[in-house]
Amino acid sequence: MYRLKLIENLKYKNQFNDKLLHFQSNQQYFKQNRIKKNRQLKRILREFLNDYNNCPIYYIWYDLGPKFWPRWIKTGQCVNLANTSCSLPPGMYCQEKNTKNIAILRYICPEKWPLSKCNWYRVHLPIVTECTCQCTSKSTYRKDS
Repeated sequence: MYRLKLIENLKYKNQFNDKLLHFQSNQQYFKQNRIKKNRQLKRILREFLNDYNNCPIYYIWYDLGPKFWPRWIKTGQCVNLANTSCSLPPGMYCQEKNTKNIAILRYICPEKWPLSKCNWYRVHLPIVTECTCQCTSKSTYRKDS
């Protein structure tokens, strides 16, 4: 009789242990799932902030005319969409960060000059290569009084 009770107790303990293990594995699953969801949320927020703070460059080809060589120049401009701020909280705007000076040639020959003076002259032109989100003169500083 004692032996039967012992076996029943062992069976009951095994069932309890099985339920406990199942509960712990479910908890572990939910914990891992929560961590995975947090990672996804962090990634989505990081991508949103990167897109929001991104200051793209808008490139256009500009025709300088027949007196310049090369005639066509690819110039860049920082994009400020509808004058909206690129930062959270608002107050900063897209500004030129880096420029690159390129040398182009310009033909100068006024009518009064002798032909020997007419020549191609070097002109330096700054081209925007990088934009960043910075404080500008558009930004206003408010003092809380």
